[in-house]
Amino acid sequence: HEVFSALGKNGFDPLSAMALAAADTSVLRTGLKAVCDCYERWLKGQEDLLVKKVTGAHAVTARVNLDQCANVLGRMQRAVDEICSDPLLARAFRLSNLAMHTQHQWDLEKSKHGALRWRPFQLGFLLLSAVSAAKSDHADREVMDLLWFPTGGGKTEAYLALIAMVAFYRRLSAEKSNGGGVAALMRYTLRLLTTQQFARSTAMILACEAIRAGRISAPDKSSLKSLAPFSIG
Repeated sequence: HEVFSALGKNGFDPLSAMALAAADTSVLRTGLKAVCDCYERWLKGQEDLLVKKVTGAHAVTARVNLDQCANVLGRMQRAVDEICSDPLLARAFRLSNLAMHTQHQWDLEKSKHGALRWRPFQLGFLLLSAVSAAKSDHADREVMDLLWFPTGGGKTEAYLALIAMVAFYRRLSAEKSNGGGVAALMRYTLRLLTTQQFARSTAMILACEAIRAGRISAPDKSSLKSLAPFSIG
């Protein structure tokens, strides 16, 4: 709710995948910064609770956890600056949001409830992980970010968006990185889950390919046909 109120006057929803896909750099920076600001305010509230109500060994553990949260916040804030100052990262971010919006609209059950709107933790995870996953020389490249959330909470959409951004970035920067290559390896231990997740992954890849082939217009109306095709194996 804080995210919406922060930018409600401008009519921009920073949790809308399509809004993020179409936003210019200034609006994109403002929207993503608002998400980080909301997380920062939540952390301040937790700091206040720690000081007022937590003591002993619990306070030590809480302090460690809040320090980790502060580090996450810093990485998210830096990611906003990196995405909005690097045209290739910004374009890959927009296109990944367009791909996720598209595959969501293809699902009749999901789309009847409206267009894709990110849950804050999903967008936060994308900001936390996207830049270091896309750029091989990034300072946080050796950090493994684990997305831990209950079944049905939205983990899949979060990591599919990350895969889409990495795949787009590799193709957009192919001349510098010797091509797209394999963007992600996925493995599941349950056969039914493997089938379900393969279908969802395939929908995302097909959306990326439809955008590349021009069947779905990129927000900037530019042609992406020169990029390497998207595939899943």
